[in-house]
Amino acid sequence: MTVVASFLLVVSVWLAVLLGPKLSCWTWGPALLALGLAVLAAVPGLWQRRARAAGGGMMAFGVVVVAWFGWRAWVSPVAEFGMADMLLLAAVVGSFVVIRSMQGHALAERVLVWGLALLVLASVVMVARQVADPDLAPVLASRMSTLPTGFFGHYNYGANFLIGSSCLVGGAALFGRYSKAERAIWGVIAVAGMVAVYFTRSRGGICGAASALGVFAVLALIIGKRRGARWFAPGIVALPLIGCVVVGFLFQGWSDAQEARKQAAGLDVMLDNTFRLHLIGIAVECIGQHPWEGGGSRSFSWECYRFWDWDMHGPGETRPEQVHNEILQAATDYGITGAGLLGLFIGSLGVIAVIRMLFAEASGKPSNEDAWRLGGLAGLAGMLVQSNFCFVLHVVPNALLLGICLARTAHTGEAGKPTGARSLVPGVVAAGCGLACAALLLPLGWTGSRVVAVRWADSYGTPPELSPESRIAALTAAIRWWPLQKVFQERARIYQQQAAASAPGSIDEAAVKHALDDYREASLLNPFDPDPVVNRANLLGLVGREAAALEEYDRAIRLQGGMEAGFKAAYSKAAYLQLKAERLLSERSDGEAMAALWSARDTLVNSCRFPSGAPLGQVARVLRAGIAGRLGVLLSLAGRDREAEAEFENAAVMGEGTGIRYFHAWHLRVRAERIWNERKPAEALGLFLKARSLIDRTGPTLPAGVTTEDQAKLRKELDSFIQFLKGAKIEAAELPGK
Repeated sequence: MTVVASFLLVVSVWLAVLLGPKLSCWTWGPALLALGLAVLAAVPGLWQRRARAAGGGMMAFGVVVVAWFGWRAWVSPVAEFGMADMLLLAAVVGSFVVIRSMQGHALAERVLVWGLALLVLASVVMVARQVADPDLAPVLASRMSTLPTGFFGHYNYGANFLIGSSCLVGGAALFGRYSKAERAIWGVIAVAGMVAVYFTRSRGGICGAASALGVFAVLALIIGKRRGARWFAPGIVALPLIGCVVVGFLFQGWSDAQEARKQAAGLDVMLDNTFRLHLIGIAVECIGQHPWEGGGSRSFSWECYRFWDWDMHGPGETRPEQVHNEILQAATDYGITGAGLLGLFIGSLGVIAVIRMLFAEASGKPSNEDAWRLGGLAGLAGMLVQSNFCFVLHVVPNALLLGICLARTAHTGEAGKPTGARSLVPGVVAAGCGLACAALLLPLGWTGSRVVAVRWADSYGTPPELSPESRIAALTAAIRWWPLQKVFQERARIYQQQAAASAPGSIDEAAVKHALDDYREASLLNPFDPDPVVNRANLLGLVGREAAALEEYDRAIRLQGGMEAGFKAAYSKAAYLQLKAERLLSERSDGEAMAALWSARDTLVNSCRFPSGAPLGQVARVLRAGIAGRLGVLLSLAGRDREAEAEFENAAVMGEGTGIRYFHAWHLRVRAERIWNERKPAEALGLFLKARSLIDRTGPTLPAGVTTEDQAKLRKELDSFIQFLKGAKIEAAELPGK
């Protein structure tokens, strides 16, 4: 059964890399199903003598770490995120348990090494093909980058997997008790895997690979010294050269990665990544809200919004769903307690592994202990270093590999024949953890596999052009098996698109109702996400449910915090209010229209810092200018000249288009006539001249409802006033602020 467990673990890793290298937990289904079966097959081996070896104290510590993370995930505010993190935790623990059962089983270990080696080789080939063809996506329907990623969707994920798996294969190649031919093949594959990391152009991956190579070299010398290897003395002499090679790999790789992004390649740029620094600062703020217990699984993904500051962090157009640092992610989501337990556990495993490498007693029979400790610890070091730059451990392939590296780092070697009930404890604990993992992995793995099957057409390979009805049917089946927020949102968007495609003047009420229901379900699953709330508000406004729409807009604005550029809740509310004002104007309800425009103006000013602050963007500036034009006209008609002038000047400061200048010129003409009637001809002439200048700069762009005939008529009226006043020998007065 141990060999079967090893084979199933290899199958799980392959399925994870090919089908589930993304953050979407439903894509992990086939890999988790295979892992659950592997764990069941491994349980009998946990009762054998080799699985009850020394290390009960660390195992107990590991159980405490798992219990803390499992409990905090279970009680997380968003159950979906908690379940995803529990699956990742089960992937780590499950692979750890399987490796624990294999300890000392030569055939099972050989199966594992060959499985990993062939997967590394396939990944290297895919990276090479993507260097030549950046658009190549072998299994996934699309990739998040044109940089080489292997089978993964993102180059960071692919680089992290190559680091860990190459180190494991390299350790077996250097110190494994296998044939020379096998070791030679594995050695070449391991080197190729590390070279492939360079071609991913992942800066964090290059740092991780350099760290892994350095740890690998130092540990290899430690083992060589203890074994009395003939190459130890030359290795010590060559150590400075090895260090130079590693440092050169780091700096050259980073420079080339910067050039691939068309960025400067100097040391100052290498150390300056403001986006990640911003996320670190925000994570520290989040940790301060709940320092010891954390905010729950993925809590950073919504808590970060409240701490986003435009002046410090920029507009915030990209949603920072994860901290680009796994240590701070753990501290944010699981508290300083969780991050501390995790760091202490991994650090203790590393220290114990190094001590065992230094002082391991000679054994009379062949053993792969050194090979596994070397590969596991070097791979672990490389993966963790890269995890300080990206959330690479939140995808299931790398979670599986993390469990394998941890188990190999914790390799305890052969123990003597166990005696007494105390010797059963490690086996009982390991078997209990394995069964608990299987109880979680098997049902959800099966469910995820069904979702993968039904969504294959739109998520894998080269997706055909599917009709909206086909996509809705697939998503409906997926929701029936595993109701996830993102899937509800995806289906809602299709319904929303159908509603938007309705004939002018008509509304597809059925599509709107379905979309509203799906957005509501998405909000129930994650009440902290502003996105479904904004979309629901837009639909409510479309069908005339004004009070409900405004309530949802306000809720979305509260949820998004400083992330207006990412969700546009305030912009959407202002746009809705502007449309309402236009409708009221057509109904001759000028007072109500003015109130709606004031509300729209205040919404934009408060969220986008108009008029003096940095604006949100082109679209929002156009909206602000349109609101200013209509509001300025209404204020002018009401005799509130100063307020009207302020609106027009604000729009002019934004510099958006030239249509607003028509309304400004119209207002100045009205104001000039009023002043002329007050027997102030000099001031009136100044206003007429300013209005005429604005008309000359209006150009072809005109506000909605204004024709070129209206423009020509206004120009003619201004020319008539100016000609009359100048004919009367009136000198234009200098206008205030001119």
